[in-house]
This record gives sequence, structure tokens and C-alpha cells, in this order.
Amino acid sequence: MIKNDFPLQTAKMLIWSVAYRIMCLVVSVSLIALINNKIGLIVAQCFCLAIFLVLPYIRMYDYGSNDVNRINYGHIKRDELKGLKIGLIVMIPYAIFAFFLLLSHLGVIAPSFFSLYRVVNSPFFCLSQTLLPPTLTATEQNLFAVILSMATVVCEPIVYGMGYRFGLARIAFTTETGIYKGKKKV
Repeated sequence: MIKNDFPLQTAKMLIWSVAYRIMCLVVSVSLIALINNKIGLIVAQCFCLAIFLVLPYIRMYDYGSNDVNRINYGHIKRDELKGLKIGLIVMIPYAIFAFFLLLSHLGVIAPSFFSLYRVVNSPFFCLSQTLLPPTLTATEQNLFAVILSMATVVCEPIVYGMGYRFGLARIAFTTETGIYKGKKKV
């Protein structure tokens, strides 16, 4: 019997994605309030990247690692791209917000959308703050900076895909299998 858990895993990762974004927003705002200069932006961005890249990777690695056993016993079929597919589905709401960012820049929708985009794209809040200065109106922003800020949503499927693939292959960064230890002396 083949059990399809793809919708459940996708729903869980969507919820976790919202949780990661809330964590990033809290960290960003707290660190920027504490260190109110460029160094504060850099430190906050580093913390947010750690949250945004490591935590989803670990969850997807666990999914991939657990799926190996289920594949071996015939409970599910092997799908190398399952993590990438989950990441692409989770990315959809954020890609829509990125598209609205472009529409705001072009003057089609309200220019106040830039502030909302920064909140929704909180893992890159500091980068957006730097690329898209709040002192400029939406139409005054540089188009290249808007496109670069929009491109950040692509990070999510990449992280999810890598995490799942490494989980399937059981390649872990935390084990000592790749470290040479030498022979034991008696």
C-alpha cells in the first residue's frame, strides 16, 4: 500500500514557513532597534539567514531521511524532487507578494505595498531595507533592486530541495563520517 503524505508535509512546511518568517521579523526588528546602524542590519541579516536556511533544511532533511526507510519497505515511491516540489508550493504566496512588489513599483497598485512586502519577506528584511530604502517612494525605487529583492523568494525551494535530497542520501553535515581519525594505537 503506497501512502501519499505529500499534501500533509507541504501543509506542515507552509505553517513552518510562516513561523520562520515571524521569528525572522522578531529578530530583525529587535536587533535593528538594539544596534541602529549598518552593522545592526548586517548582524540581523546574518541571524535571519541562519534561521531561514538552517531550520527548514533540518526539517526537510528529516523528511528525506525518514522517507528512505519508507521507500525501502515499499510504502512510498522514490521521488528525488519531492523537497523541491514542496518548496515551490510553499513559495507560491511569497512569489505572489513579490509580483505585487513589482506592480507597486510600476504604479499599478498602492505604493504602501513596499512596507508590507518587507514584513512578509522578513528573512530578507534587512536586505530589503538596504536595497529598497524607505525614504523613497515605490516608483522612485531602482528597478534592479526591486527585481533583486523579488528574486529572494527562490531561496526557499532551493533549501527545501537540498535538505530533502541530502536526507534521502543520508549526507549529514553533523556526523564524523567524513573526518579522518587515523588508526587506533594500543
